[in-house]
Amino acid sequence: MSERIKDYIQGRASARLEKWDKEAEKLHPDVLESELLNLRAAEMAKFEANTWLSDAAQRAKQISFATHPPKYTHSDSKSSSVFMSGNPSASFGYLCTVQLATMQSDVVGNAAALDVAGLLQLEHEGISLAQQIAANDLSALQPFATSEAQLLEWQQGFAQALQNKELRSHALAKQLYFPVGDGQYHLISPLFSSSMAQALHQRISESRFSEAAKAIRQLKREEKFSAEPTVDYPDVAVQTYGGTKPQNISLLNSSRRGQAYLLNCRPPEWKDLPKPPSETKDAFWRELNRRTWRRTRDLKNYLIRVKDRNSTAIIRDLRAQWIDDIIDILLQYAASIQAMGEHAGWSAQSKLPFDEQLWLDPWRAVSDADFRAARERNDWQQGVAKRFGLWLNQRLFDQDLFFGDVEAKEWAGELEGKLARLSDDIADLAQSQGDQQ
Repeated sequence: MSERIKDYIQGRASARLEKWDKEAEKLHPDVLESELLNLRAAEMAKFEANTWLSDAAQRAKQISFATHPPKYTHSDSKSSSVFMSGNPSASFGYLCTVQLATMQSDVVGNAAALDVAGLLQLEHEGISLAQQIAANDLSALQPFATSEAQLLEWQQGFAQALQNKELRSHALAKQLYFPVGDGQYHLISPLFSSSMAQALHQRISESRFSEAAKAIRQLKREEKFSAEPTVDYPDVAVQTYGGTKPQNISLLNSSRRGQAYLLNCRPPEWKDLPKPPSETKDAFWRELNRRTWRRTRDLKNYLIRVKDRNSTAIIRDLRAQWIDDIIDILLQYAASIQAMGEHAGWSAQSKLPFDEQLWLDPWRAVSDADFRAARERNDWQQGVAKRFGLWLNQRLFDQDLFFGDVEAKEWAGELEGKLARLSDDIADLAQSQGDQQ
């Protein structure tokens, strides 16, 4: 630990002297080099281990170790921070700070004294300098002290950063009156857990940016095997604290560049279970009206615009594209009904025409032999396609447009060809399901 302390002070000295040299270059050229050397020597003297530790011990009272700093609630809050000791074996029925297996303490206070926090957080063999001082173990500081009195002075100074300050709230802190009975209340001040945020930040950052995670995702992109799974956190939000000076909030907030991840805690969205269209004879087409109204509206408007023009390949192609889109919506809706295998046979109690029952309830063929025989004849496809042609004519009806049997047959032919191809696939799937049962 003594070596770590020495290296830490030297690192602080190197950073300060580098900055000092840059500032010295801006001084007036009349300043003598000897004066600069003297000033630099004086600056270096501040980082003699004995001198620096004495100064750090005096400044230690300006900071406090904490797990719940108050400035996350409001940057001007003067509330006291709270330090919670970890206890991973504790069971509260929900996740909280004390249950963190590796809880990292945060530091709050004067940002100019955060270098003292860095000193106290130095670790050797899993034990921090702060823990040693709290246990009255001064062996790490012994080599730098000139006397026992100075060593004791350092201990008392650094201990001030480890002591719980007097608990107090503030007008800018969140406060809740919680009823406890008999007209009495507890005044609760909820605080942000920086230690919890740090654990979450490390976990998510590891899954996103570590070299191991990048290598696994590269294997996934290349469709190669990986013994380790990819880990993703979907819909994560980022909240920032401290603006351009995150160090004014806390030390850990500064290390995270002011960022804190927020997991998605939205309640599940209610989704209505799909129900087969069985209430009325035209139930399927009524629902299709709702699903395709934009497409049919746009197609109608387009045909009105080009009504007086000679039919060209461009007009025919655009019209065919709109018809394909409408048929695709129809087939997707039909597929969602056909996929309801758990409701096999629902069409027997419906008011749908029989050819639509044969189309939309293929699973009924597994247990109903007569239904299966009727479905295999495939003459129902013509009935469904004819009804589609009439339905589309009705949807495109306008006083400026007229569609008759010729157009209805054209629309029906487009759908009938696709139904023929799809029905074979569905029949095979239903038959294989029946064989398994």
